[in-house]
Amino acid sequence: MAFARRGNKSSLLDCICGPSNVRSTSRVAGSSSTVPFPSRRTVLDYLRTDFIEAVHSWGVQKTASPFNRRVTCIEWHPAYHNLLAVSSHGGDIYLWNVEDKSKDVFFQGMGYGYGAVTQIKFHPDAPTMVYTTSVDGRFCLQDLEGKRSEVYADTMTIERWWTSLALSAHSRGIIFVGGSAGDALVLDAEGTVQRSYKRLHKEKIHHAEFCPTCEWLLVTSSNDRTVALWDVRTMGGGGSTRPHPLATMAHDAPINSAHFDPLYGSRILTTAQNSELRVYDSFNGWEAPTVVVRHPHRHFQHITHIKASWHPLYEDLCVVGRYPEAGDADKTRCVDLVDLRDGGVVGSFYDPSVKGIIPVNAFNNQGTRLASGTGYTALLWQPRLSDGGGANEGSSDGLLRGVLPGQPSTKGNGRLRQSNEKRKHGGKALEECVKRKNKRECPKKH
Repeated sequence: MAFARRGNKSSLLDCICGPSNVRSTSRVAGSSSTVPFPSRRTVLDYLRTDFIEAVHSWGVQKTASPFNRRVTCIEWHPAYHNLLAVSSHGGDIYLWNVEDKSKDVFFQGMGYGYGAVTQIKFHPDAPTMVYTTSVDGRFCLQDLEGKRSEVYADTMTIERWWTSLALSAHSRGIIFVGGSAGDALVLDAEGTVQRSYKRLHKEKIHHAEFCPTCEWLLVTSSNDRTVALWDVRTMGGGGSTRPHPLATMAHDAPINSAHFDPLYGSRILTTAQNSELRVYDSFNGWEAPTVVVRHPHRHFQHITHIKASWHPLYEDLCVVGRYPEAGDADKTRCVDLVDLRDGGVVGSFYDPSVKGIIPVNAFNNQGTRLASGTGYTALLWQPRLSDGGGANEGSSDGLLRGVLPGQPSTKGNGRLRQSNEKRKHGGKALEECVKRKNKRECPKKH
């Protein structure tokens, strides 16, 4: 396999600084000497460092709690950076426009039980249409505006269902669907099944993803403790014969996810259920991990699987929800920013009003917003405003009681509102008490 080396890939930084192999210079006014511009790598390090230092200024700016079951998936639209889809364990789907709530769309599912959405992806050409896989055994294209939806595959049994979904980078590309028994389908863009595999993995396929820079390269992660790399062009015609993967990465526990890095597609970040993160690199032949990080995110059946995800712009940075162990000194439940160069936690997205575990996290493609799921609630993280105005919209009252920011409180918010008023009046009373005390203790003027 041939992969483009990192120095040969153009990017926004190439536009700023020129290609990485070109050293630009500028002439200093009043001098005959020249001063080199910062190299591409230097600018990247500056931007990366600035982002890490600014993480403490991020907070929950908006919340949304339209569900009565826990959040299972969050997916940003690849073209619209203000639009994301959130799905629940009850099968509901919420299309959230974080800039204009009047454009939000709620699509009700079949309810708790077999309606849980296991994966969701936007249709590349239609922002109100999504592909979904669910526990009811169906893989379908759903129109959230209420128009006709199409079912592309149905297991027709409650004993097997679809658990993972991947779309190739091109709008007319390939669709991959993985199942709870290790089975899989390869479909074309029209939803026609091209190939069917009975045992691509020995157990459930938790996650699948196409390489962003190579449309035929696919990675899958499974409960059988392996991550496999596939060439969809040479996987064969399907059936009971298992095709041979290009590479197999063995782990010590089931793997919740395996993500290609979004910049170059030459590395894979895996999240295992034994509180371990790993990075595999194509330059090492995918044989052994180049980075292994111990991080508290253990598996628990009644929460959504915790999955680490890359930052879309800065190399070697990822976010992952923290689920502290019983013996950990730090019991904070937050979203950690991990530096995969040395495996250290370099920052945390933390809001004191968020009490639960935050298993699902994803940046938009610009890296300017982070969406998270905790319990029944979806969170939107952004840098807080410097003047404090509107800095935490919807992050306290709305978050605790499941109210969309700007909407009137629902039943159950009365006690919270009364307690806030008591604290407010209590604060005023305390101020008056301090003033009286200071007045008594002040020496009289003679």
